Amino acid sequence: MSRLRPPEDLPVSYDCHSSCHLALGGVIHEPVDQQNRNTCWLHAAATAFKCKAVLSGCRVEDISELNCLCSEERLLRLCGVSAQAGGDPAHALECLTGTPPSRLGHGLEPYERVKEICRWMMREGPVVVASFRPPDDFIGSSTQPYDCRSGRTTFRDGNSPHAVVSYGWRKTEHGIWVWRVKNS
Repeated sequence: MSRLRPPEDLPVSYDCHSSCHLALGGVIHEPVDQQNRNTCWLHAAATAFKCKAVLSGCRVEDISELNCLCSEERLLRLCGVSAQAGGDPAHALECLTGTPPSRLGHGLEPYERVKEICRWMMREGPVVVASFRPPDDFIGSSTQPYDCRSGRTTFRDGNSPHAVVSYGWRKTEHGIWVWRVKNS
């Protein structure tokens, strides 16, 4: 498994909402509780959609309207699936926008993939990270990064993939590179 190391020509730390996209803070830090309904894919797509809307000039006052457009119930109807069935954030984004989303890093080596994702974030804003398979020891908090050094291969939720939105990266006080993510 490779560790995240942003390219040398990029900053050691980057955060979409504090790096000239201050309005994203309201979207990125908005609490989300999927209530164990297997809807992380919807919440990741909704967050990415709202971030893109804000970056495209949507006023902060319009966030409540964006929240209605991206509600869990509305997205489930648009995507034609039930919450229990799970889904794909790319499909949810396509249902919201009518356009298939860009897929970053497909078929690239890990270092090249990281480079492309970092550059995209700096240029376009947060990205949806899909098909992340969390091991059964996947826990964390808003203040502590999750680190799976245990090497566990037992996945929770019957091997269900998990989706989050990455909005930056940083190097911890212990010298470890980590992604900044919004989880549901």
